[in-house]
Amino acid sequence: MFHLSKVKQCKFPLMFLLFGILTWMFMQAEASEEVPEIEKFQFKENVKEGDFVSVVCLVKTGSQPITFLWYKNGDEFIISNKKMSIENSPVTSALILNSVTSENDGNYTCVAKNSLGSDRHSAVLKIKASPKWISQPNDIVTVIGDAIITSCTASGSPTPKITWKKIEDPRIHTLYNINSTNFNNSDSTLKIPRVSYGDSGIYQCIADNGIHPSIKANFTVTIRGRRV
Repeated sequence: MFHLSKVKQCKFPLMFLLFGILTWMFMQAEASEEVPEIEKFQFKENVKEGDFVSVVCLVKTGSQPITFLWYKNGDEFIISNKKMSIENSPVTSALILNSVTSENDGNYTCVAKNSLGSDRHSAVLKIKASPKWISQPNDIVTVIGDAIITSCTASGSPTPKITWKKIEDPRIHTLYNINSTNFNNSDSTLKIPRVSYGDSGIYQCIADNGIHPSIKANFTVTIRGRRV
């Protein structure tokens, strides 16, 4: 004969077993929930103007769903033209820059976050750019004994080195070779305290940073007799 007491005796162990299984499953689910962790990334080196640049922000661990944000120099990165794009998947975010210019220089940060927290990683993009004129010297007309001061300014990355030369046919005589410490551009000034007739001629300002092409600007210095 089947006894009801035996059913009651089995019922409680089964309940405890079921409770234990559910507790274990809950603990495992909690253990599997993780804050995102980003795999370190960096931009390629020797990037020049006009190059294609891309970098991938990969979350190697972290519970879904994960959202991504990009920042440039501390500000949220905004897609401002068709040359920029961001492509996301559940665990990656790819930043794509087509035909880069010096304006794309900067510190880029990827932020990955979920309901438990966030992680971030930053990398610097440095673009090599050939020199470009900001200002060029003009022709100078002065008299013997006066001082002449002129300057030329160029941008570029690395910072261009400014060299002054006087063109003397058939040779070129280097007058000044000044390397500015200004990070954004190079601003060099040519000074001749008291000019003589020998200072007249064609001068040249050259901006060069090793990225082709260097640029040159010629100007003429004309010396006249003393003022009466």
